[in-house]
Amino acid sequence: MSKTFSLGMRAPWCCAIVLALLSVVPVASVYAHSPFAALDARPTNKTCLAGDAPQSTTSVKLTPAFTELGGRRPFAMRVSPLDPKRFYYVTRTGLMYTMIKGDTKAPVLALDITDEIGTIDHTNAYSPGGSEEFGIASFTFDPDFAHNGWVFVVFNGRQANESTTTSYLARFTLKADGLTLNRDSQLIILKQVQGTSWLHHFGDVEFGPDGFLYLSSGDGTLNGAAYFDDIRAQNLDDLHGKILRLNVANSTATKPYTIPASNPFVGVAGARGEIYAYGFRNPWRMSFDTVTGNLWLGDVGDAQYEEVNIVEQGGNYGWPIFEGTNCRVTAQCGSTTTKAPVHVVSHNGESIAVIGGFVYHGSAIPSLSGKYIFRVYGRNELYALTSNGGTYTAELIIDNTPNMNSFFTDADQEIYSTDMDGNVYQLVPSSTTGGSGTFPALLSQTGCVRPSKPTVAAVAMVPYGVNSQLWSDGAGKKRWVALPDGKTVTIDSDGDFDFPTGSVLMKSFLFQGKPFETRLLKHHNDGTWTGTTYKWKSDLSDATLVPAGGEDITVKANATKTINWHLPSRSECTLCHTAAAKHALGPNVAQLNGFFAYPNANNKVGQQLATWSDIGMFSAALPGALYDLPTLSAPWAKGVSNVRRARSSLEANCAHCHRPGNDIRATMDLRFGTDISEMAICNEAPRISDLGIAGAKLLAPGHPESSIIPARVSLRGENQMPPLGTFITDGTATLLNGWIKRGDVCSAVPDNDGDSVPNNADNCLNIANANQLDSDSDKFGDRCDGDFNNDYVTDDTDRELITQAVGSSFGDAEYRTNYDFDLNGRVDDDDLYYFNHMLAGHPPGASGFAKVP
Repeated sequence: MSKTFSLGMRAPWCCAIVLALLSVVPVASVYAHSPFAALDARPTNKTCLAGDAPQSTTSVKLTPAFTELGGRRPFAMRVSPLDPKRFYYVTRTGLMYTMIKGDTKAPVLALDITDEIGTIDHTNAYSPGGSEEFGIASFTFDPDFAHNGWVFVVFNGRQANESTTTSYLARFTLKADGLTLNRDSQLIILKQVQGTSWLHHFGDVEFGPDGFLYLSSGDGTLNGAAYFDDIRAQNLDDLHGKILRLNVANSTATKPYTIPASNPFVGVAGARGEIYAYGFRNPWRMSFDTVTGNLWLGDVGDAQYEEVNIVEQGGNYGWPIFEGTNCRVTAQCGSTTTKAPVHVVSHNGESIAVIGGFVYHGSAIPSLSGKYIFRVYGRNELYALTSNGGTYTAELIIDNTPNMNSFFTDADQEIYSTDMDGNVYQLVPSSTTGGSGTFPALLSQTGCVRPSKPTVAAVAMVPYGVNSQLWSDGAGKKRWVALPDGKTVTIDSDGDFDFPTGSVLMKSFLFQGKPFETRLLKHHNDGTWTGTTYKWKSDLSDATLVPAGGEDITVKANATKTINWHLPSRSECTLCHTAAAKHALGPNVAQLNGFFAYPNANNKVGQQLATWSDIGMFSAALPGALYDLPTLSAPWAKGVSNVRRARSSLEANCAHCHRPGNDIRATMDLRFGTDISEMAICNEAPRISDLGIAGAKLLAPGHPESSIIPARVSLRGENQMPPLGTFITDGTATLLNGWIKRGDVCSAVPDNDGDSVPNNADNCLNIANANQLDSDSDKFGDRCDGDFNNDYVTDDTDRELITQAVGSSFGDAEYRTNYDFDLNGRVDDDDLYYFNHMLAGHPPGASGFAKVP
């Protein structure tokens, strides 16, 4: 077994002690009840339950479709032109399947080009030579498919002997069986070598009403000012950043396509005739309106704006001179004729992308007729865009969608989508969405607080605290959790908590001891999560439900200072409470491995993991001894290495988004347990923006002034991190700067004792103690520090102190955690034995960062 908690080196983690100690320390006794437990029993919960997902007063909802696929992870789907019940779909790995909707028979493998995709997969897609659009990105049927059986496939692949990705448009022909495609019939229509950039390659392919094939081609350029001059979207002699139009009606091996004579740049000196329109960044998804013939496109923006465009022949859509309607190249603002987007979505500091959809012409939802449906990826919002005689209005129609990446329609022009987890959904009419649940109008009606006194949590709520807090403009916080009776929390291999359905987490924000906001995070019976916010009345008699779109207020932070505060929308909650982070962000092993005063037990202090375990909140025993489980540190904790404090801050503030499984452009892994060599930050160029910093790196070793991470933490407004919820600069940028200045910040630092704490952050270099408990804050961990009176020698004076404490338990006056070497809540003969055989007669054990006078 291996531990993923690490500050620098992977190492075994469930061992109770290093091998050298095992030979001299007897096995500790096992106690049925932990002295560390502050609560006697888990409270019964009859009131604070998530229940069914709440209703939302929208006219549409997304309902699961094609559930018979059974986890085969479709990435793009299309209905067969020959049979309205038959669909084809592709996977990113290079497979195409066909199936009858509703049929229980397994899908039929129609095409396998996994060898063409080659070495690219989700693990290296964002590496040099990789591809954000790796694998099969899109496909379409020839307008004359019934006669020629042609299918056109767009894919991005790289072979083992290649250093770069190549984008392909290829044609395959239907076999005589009428279902599958002939692998040997492949005809490469167009290919484009992409260079070292992993961003913005071939994305979508469609046939227009004119019978020509339209292909979207990204700008093939990395983000940031260092690459700005390389962007070729304005260059008419290059196919990057364009929509291409090709005649493939008579494709042959020697002449795979011809250029339509009506293409706008045919005959223009130095221009590529294939270009239909230009000035795009990452035109991921496009579609033709089956009534008007308009070509709709969602063009993914950089760090400021997303665009929805109606693409016209010969049009220049501005990139990189313009992003949205914002001019980025001052010298060309007034001298370049460009087409403005029909709709712009502002990032407001968030990491989002537009996913282009379809103009709705189905019959099931008349209210959407003629409206363009698109999604804002990252915010999980679905919109309908309505024409108002030359202007367009966007209506939010669903505020909490699955993580959808693509749309398609059936033969009746009803709209479907696929998501990043391989699920398929259909857009259907509904006067309500979700389940039969509700959003209570008052906090007192939720069952999670005492109705007669809402400032007091319900008996069902278990309070908890965290070791390293998310920065919230200096506000104080109180936290609680309620589990359904009979259900438990599962601890995942990485230490995250997986909460059962029915669970509710509650957090209140306070200034001067008075709450002004309370949030509820609920895991509903159908597996979905929702976040809701309540704003406290000035007399604290109750708190009222905040509108779905959120609200901006002012809060009195102290007697003389008032600050701005944003009460988040329900969709904003999902930006941080990601599925990759198991939705509930605070509670995990490293955050709860410490002591806490329980207000529901007269402020009795207990060890949180031991308490939760003791009262039956976990589905299994803790995954190791408390001293062998990791612990986050507060930013300014006394006597703690800045390595551990900085990494803890990144975990608390950033890792809910910047981790594997969360599909965003920045692919850093900022989890506390990730080895520095695997964080993808050291000397890595920024993927979104360099903030105008010359030679910027995400982390430039020894140079915080050139590092994007502390720069973003220091910003507020555009480009701030975290992107939501704060208006005041987080002072931990200073901490991060100190960490980055270390000469060994990106070094492979040894881990002498195998506890997953590298030597430069380990307060017991040769004795395993992953939690780094240091009761007297002298920079020597308790497990190697028998020097109880801090005179730098472990002698008879110290032996007398521990001897007097033998027989005491946590809570007794004689008990000290630094006497309790096995950290079981008791000072016993095992601890005295450990002291005598491992520590006596020596100074405190070697520490990686303590400075001994």
